[in-house]
Order: sequence, then C-alpha cells, then structure tokens
Amino acid sequence: MDKIVEVIVDKVITPVTPELLAELYWNMDSEDQAKFYNHLDIIADYHYPFQLQAITEEDGLTLGGRRVMAVIGEYSHWGITCSIVKGSRNFLDKY
Repeated sequence: MDKIVEVIVDKVITPVTPELLAELYWNMDSEDQAKFYNHLDIIADYHYPFQLQAITEEDGLTLGGRRVMAVIGEYSHWGITCSIVKGSRNFLDKY
C-alpha cells in the first residue's frame, strides 16, 4: 500500500507530489534549504548513496533532472569557484 501524504494548499487538501515538493523547496530561502539538506542527512542514515543510485536508474529521470543532480553535487563541493576555476563563464556550460 502506498503512503499518501497530504497538505492544505489554498484551503484545499492536496496530495504531496514530487512536483509540489519541488515547488515548496524552491520557495524556501537559502537558510531553510540548508536545513532541508541537514535534515535529509539525519533521516537518510547514510543510505543516500544507494537512493541516489536508484534515482539515476529510473527511466523517468530526464537529462534536466540529471543536470540538477550534477550541479548540486559539484557546487556543494566547490561552491562558486568551480565555474571560475574551469574557465567557464556559465556554470551550466559543461552540462
């Protein structure tokens, strides 16, 4: 049985979908986004490499989704310097 999670959006009970979760995340400020990743680390209990592998094997993951994952991974390690060090004015040029 699938777990159904719902929230109230504009006074309407709405199922939480991946699209809604992305919208909620994108509307957080950077401090709350950082807290999101901190909490994900806690609840994932070091299983996130396996989950990331499972995501990359999903047929539904588009090139755009892969690009987001790659940019987050690279940026979380190098920060803004990765685009400067590699000589690219546009951070996404190589993706």
